[in-house]
Amino acid sequence: MRLPTSNDLVNFNYLLAVIYNLSVDGWCSIKAVNETCAKKTFNAQIIDYRKIIELVEYCDLVVIKKGMVSLTTKGIEFLELNIQSFLAPNPKQKSFLAENSVFYGGYRSQAKRIFNNFVSDHDEMTYKYVRSDEYEIPMRDKIILHVFEYLGIITKRDFGFSVEPQFLKHVREIRAEKSGMTQEELELNLDGKRDRGFKAEELIVQYEQKRLRELGLNAEADRVKRISVLEPYVGYDIRSFIGQGPSAEYDKFIEVKSSQKPGIEFYWTKNEIDAAKEKGDSYWIYFLADFKESTALKDINPFPFRNPAESILNNVDFDCEPRLFKITESGDRKFKKLDDETRARLVALS
Repeated sequence: MRLPTSNDLVNFNYLLAVIYNLSVDGWCSIKAVNETCAKKTFNAQIIDYRKIIELVEYCDLVVIKKGMVSLTTKGIEFLELNIQSFLAPNPKQKSFLAENSVFYGGYRSQAKRIFNNFVSDHDEMTYKYVRSDEYEIPMRDKIILHVFEYLGIITKRDFGFSVEPQFLKHVREIRAEKSGMTQEELELNLDGKRDRGFKAEELIVQYEQKRLRELGLNAEADRVKRISVLEPYVGYDIRSFIGQGPSAEYDKFIEVKSSQKPGIEFYWTKNEIDAAKEKGDSYWIYFLADFKESTALKDINPFPFRNPAESILNNVDFDCEPRLFKITESGDRKFKKLDDETRARLVALS
């Protein structure tokens, strides 16, 4: 199913309000909906609501069965966000569609295709779609980019488009799928790196910059990059340089591990292990023990493991055991009913 255009989306509220107000015991006939909608025009244009019904069904806002249509729980939630009874989707409704229909709905495959064409910008901490000339953008990409811009997922810039901050985590997850990184590994990587973990990475970046400057490699020091926020799927956190001399290419890839305890103990995902095996002597683990939120650069003395696929996995001094469980809530959500205030707004809207 094609993505709804901005012209399609401005009709979602009206259509769903009509379905709600015509429903008896939660259901109404599609014929009755079409007949009611046919009486309504926008800008002197008659809208083909049969196509709009197909689109809202694909967005999981309604369910269709034997010529009958009913609002889903998501459809109810979508309408509840329209406090002012606007016809066009408001920002909260656009964000709802972005999450539930684009990133975690029927249009995820299209999102995956387009966002895998974006590139990471570690300076601005975002993903960018860069084209020197707008005419270079393929037509099918232009359509998707326009809809994503309308929904507030991306913003048009001089160079092309950039992802809005609130959607970075969703784009990061989609791009991780391409690498073969499992959802469990992604969640462990991101959850485990919040707060203390990210602070440790920032300090190791400073540590590497200081080390390289002391070697007289100022240009290399300026190019040390922490990439974990945008690219957790590559299997390491920081790109740096070994420092044997001036270098145009990164030759040191660092995974940062930290613990509040004095001994060595950390989680190492399969994705990270695969990256370590691939890069060999270029891959390092920097481990920080006794690490606290208050730890400063002058306090750290990282324990380095070079080529940990050999120095750890083949070392009898270390115990390596799988200790990862995925916990999810069981049971279905109950159907959510509208309150009286929301019901009154929908009657007015339709």
